[in-house]
Amino acid sequence: MKKLCRFSRALGSGILMACWIVLLFNAGCAMYNQEQPFQADYKLQQQMDKKGSKPHKIKVDHDTANRSKLIAKSVEGVTDAAAVAIDQELSVAVDVAQMKRFQLKGIRKEIFHRLRKAYPEYQVHVSTDRKILQELKKLEKKTYQQQTEAEQKRLQKINQDMKG
Repeated sequence: MKKLCRFSRALGSGILMACWIVLLFNAGCAMYNQEQPFQADYKLQQQMDKKGSKPHKIKVDHDTANRSKLIAKSVEGVTDAAAVAIDQELSVAVDVAQMKRFQLKGIRKEIFHRLRKAYPEYQVHVSTDRKILQELKKLEKKTYQQQTEAEQKRLQKINQDMKG
């Protein structure tokens, strides 16, 4: 502190004021950050207080999802695929080339049987609906960031929409 005062006399009062402002601002920010939790943590804490229990993490298997996407894309006529594997449910949605759209049922069956053979421990759901594909892509991105019950419930809703 004494060194700062001596230094400030040498430089002048204008620079001294700027240094003091920066120091006080940094100290205030550090104190504020220590006292206040992050906004996301605060919201999570509020949810836990309301429910009375901690939200448990779900088991998301990214390797299974990525392999199932490759299996689905290997079928003739499939141009794009999205897959999510949460707990024991594997949901796959595919986009089919325009000329192969007359064979949607056959493509769905082929993908279903290949995935059922590759992953017998999973309950497999396959869809060729483009809306479901978009929803699964969004869910796929979210499962990499956070893995909570909300994603599991959303997957259940998507599976109900698939009717399969």
